[in-house]
Amino acid sequence: MMNLFQITGDIYMVNSINKGKTFERDIANLLTKVMGIKFHRVPMSGAFSTNNNSNDPRFDGDIFTEDVKYKDIVIECKSYASLEVNDLFNKKSKFFGWIEQAKTESKGKDWILFIKIKNKGIFMVNSRLTEIAIRLIDLNKKIVVDKMVLYKIK
Repeated sequence: MMNLFQITGDIYMVNSINKGKTFERDIANLLTKVMGIKFHRVPMSGAFSTNNNSNDPRFDGDIFTEDVKYKDIVIECKSYASLEVNDLFNKKSKFFGWIEQAKTESKGKDWILFIKIKNKGIFMVNSRLTEIAIRLIDLNKKIVVDKMVLYKIK
């Protein structure tokens, strides 16, 4: 089962060239605030591990922490102009492409995918309810759609 959560309705105006980097920094800052430990944006994002032949698992995703408690969680971020409701049910959509990327980059570990959709908010999809996910969601605000659980955060 995958979980999809809405984190916030806040929208930030960002230059399109830097929107991915800015979103990754925003998520790292959010996780730092919520978890009480420092999260960082991976240098050159997920490409760092690929381009530098790094075997360091911290660099498998877009966000990492030095805290060993969370070494087995890969965090990916995507920022896009739009996502249609139909994408949630179409296995060939960009939404499911992002999920496949998160699964691949996680190499069997737990993964969390943060998605920012322009004028819609920030959403979180994850492989299972990790401690990070539980701290970000309100379990009383949920909707079940096609075996995915959607949680509205704010």
